[in-house]
Amino acid sequence: MRTTRERGDPGTGSARPIWYARPFVSGAGYSGFKELVDGRNAIYDRRYAPFAYAENPDFNYKSFRTTNVLRWEYRPGSTLFVVWQQGRENSAAYGDFRFGRDFRGIFDVQPRNVLLVKLAYWLNY
Repeated sequence: MRTTRERGDPGTGSARPIWYARPFVSGAGYSGFKELVDGRNAIYDRRYAPFAYAENPDFNYKSFRTTNVLRWEYRPGSTLFVVWQQGRENSAAYGDFRFGRDFRGIFDVQPRNVLLVKLAYWLNY
């Protein structure tokens, strides 16, 4: 899993953007199921027998999550945070893994968006 985090240049003011991204793509196809019949047999081929698995355990899972934060210190000790989070995830029953198709396909999924605002004000008594 690869995670990326970038900080923007604060520039002339004290506002600072921060970007955080986590893509995840995975897939697996299973075949040739076997069951253990004689685990202590010295001959490896006699330890297992073919097994008829009734379901399809193949999978393909995609996920992409981002967090974007804008931090602005509008007065010394007083800060405004605006956070936008977006999550996309999808799974399929096919078990082959193709990075280009799978990674591009995550952007066709309906995103789940969250917007948060936090205001911290410094009270100096």
